Amino acid sequence: MTERTHSLPSFCTWLNKGFDLRTHAGQMSDARAEPEISPASIFLALFHSFVFRLPSFQQLDSELAHTRGLA
Repeated sequence: MTERTHSLPSFCTWLNKGFDLRTHAGQMSDARAEPEISPASIFLALFHSFVFRLPSFQQLDSELAHTRGLA
């Protein structure tokens, strides 16, 4: 297994504690009526993939699944 260079749980905790990012993201909206995927979920996925320079959404999904297994 490769060594991870970041820690998603501690980064998320820092963002939520310092900037209340999850609350702000939850207030986002767009023009879609009853979207299947919330604007907050889309923003947070894109934000994390940008911050960690992840090459794809599959990689992001893999990282998030790995961190869920740690909790």
